[in-house]
Amino acid sequence: MSGISLTAATRSNLLTLQTVADQQAKVQGTLATGKRVSSAIDNPINFFTAAQLSDRRSDLSGLLDGLSNGIQTLQAASRGIEAIENLVQLGRSLAMRAAAAPAAVSTPAAITSVSDYTIDDVVGAQPAIAAASGPQNLTGVKGTLTQTDIAGPLDATPGRTVTVRQARGATVTYEVRSPVPTPPGNFFSDASELADRIRRDFAATVTLSSDPATVATIAPTGDDQAITVDGDAIDPVQPGPMVTKAADTFRYAVNNGLPVTFTVRTPADPANGFFNSPATLRDAINARAGPSAPSAGLDLSGTRLVLVAADKDDTFQLSGSGSTLSHLGFTQPASYTYQPTPSLDTKSITYTLGKGVEERSVTVPFGYEAQEVTTLAQLNARLSTADMIATIEPSPNGKVVVRGISGREADTITLRTPDGEAPPSGMRILTGSDGPLSVTSALSEPGASLRRSLARDYAEIRDQISALARDSSFNGQNLLMGANVRLPFNEDGSSQTEVAGARMDADGLGLFTSLDGEFLDAASVRETMTQLQAASIALRSKSSEFSTAHATISTRRDFSAALTNILAAGAAQLVDGDMNQAAASASALALRRQIATSSLGLATQAQQAVLQLLRG
Repeated sequence: MSGISLTAATRSNLLTLQTVADQQAKVQGTLATGKRVSSAIDNPINFFTAAQLSDRRSDLSGLLDGLSNGIQTLQAASRGIEAIENLVQLGRSLAMRAAAAPAAVSTPAAITSVSDYTIDDVVGAQPAIAAASGPQNLTGVKGTLTQTDIAGPLDATPGRTVTVRQARGATVTYEVRSPVPTPPGNFFSDASELADRIRRDFAATVTLSSDPATVATIAPTGDDQAITVDGDAIDPVQPGPMVTKAADTFRYAVNNGLPVTFTVRTPADPANGFFNSPATLRDAINARAGPSAPSAGLDLSGTRLVLVAADKDDTFQLSGSGSTLSHLGFTQPASYTYQPTPSLDTKSITYTLGKGVEERSVTVPFGYEAQEVTTLAQLNARLSTADMIATIEPSPNGKVVVRGISGREADTITLRTPDGEAPPSGMRILTGSDGPLSVTSALSEPGASLRRSLARDYAEIRDQISALARDSSFNGQNLLMGANVRLPFNEDGSSQTEVAGARMDADGLGLFTSLDGEFLDAASVRETMTQLQAASIALRSKSSEFSTAHATISTRRDFSAALTNILAAGAAQLVDGDMNQAAASASALALRRQIATSSLGLATQAQQAVLQLLRG
């Protein structure tokens, strides 16, 4: 073939046909694919730029689905908040009805100490105190005496005698002697010593006249045991029947010692042990007071007797004939034995009011140091932090009574000893119990039933709030149960937003069912109203956050959608072919091919003429 020679015209036409064929193939590819740049060979710059734009468009298109899901999640949460807010308002109406309901508490819970304290010292180590506090009936005591009257002075000549006899009792003869031996036995030298010997040997009250040498009266203190007196030391002998009738008596004894006796008589004579009122009994006790004798006084009303032991370690007992003690207003304790108050020094007690979320507790350290509780005012400063208050009843000396403050009358009060306190514990000293000790209030109807019914309705609303929060999810994401939703806005994540969820169920909103009050007292209702108000504020705040996030995400979604269109158009401009131009080019190339083919035929006609000459 190398020996074949083509004319220049033939070669030119052949090259034209080849070029047209190549151009037709390219135009047909454009028509077939719609792309004028289908590979890097066609146009590297346009091809790779369009590929980059298409890749970014694809990434943004994928993010659009996530943004749409985020918007739906926000809408589900917003609808949930609206429904929960409606239930919160319904709960508030129930609480307001409970506040207007009849009272449910007839007797508030209170814990009372077993011993007496003072407003200045609630730690203890107080002496025994006997205070009359009950009703008095002084007309009920027997106080009319027919006493043995002694007329004339005693004959104090040595050897003279006085004989005292008591019915169903002893007969004792006393003899004048000077000096009186030690021990004195039944000897005396004057009227005062004779009176001491009679008091020693008989249940009797002996008085002296204004003349120290004369015994004036002898009165029995037993149950109508008559007393007679005679003897040659009495000059002259007393007139009339020497018989007395017993009157009611009042006695005290310190540390189980010998009793000291006081007798009812009108007119009273406190100096000699006779009384007819609390005031004259006070004077009689104080007139005969010894080193260990209790001191006597009157309460703030000035009508009731109060006895205080001389020593903080002393115990004393009261007794009397008939119903003397009860007529004087003494009502406690059992056996009328009065003990000193044990000390709470270095002891601690934990006071608790209510249960569950309404529970308030405080531990009180008792003692006399700077950081310890000594006075009633200091005790109340501690108790007030736990919604409790203490009083001394009766004041200023009485029992320590702890109650809930006004509005928390229905709450249970519980006392217990902190772990590790050595016995006897503060609980044992204060209440007589090893604890813990709980006291509940007494309820009244129909207020208690109505308030409990409203509390049950409120508890149901609370459960429904939690159910609504759990159901407000979309595609497995729940902003009302604390989930966070992170949404990227661009392909590399450098621009994004995160929607913070929160627990919007009953617990998350702080709506707790009262475990103790059940709307039974004002504090329980007030606490519920406070919780509902706080829940409503939290719901509105979170709703505002979700609204802002919804607007932001919607704006970014619309922007991203528009940007994907821009990217697609940019990529198309770089690689897409103009179909009109391609179609026109295809037609022109087909015509051009026909022309080139015709031209090639003309170029070969000269050679065909030579061939005809050779044949001819």
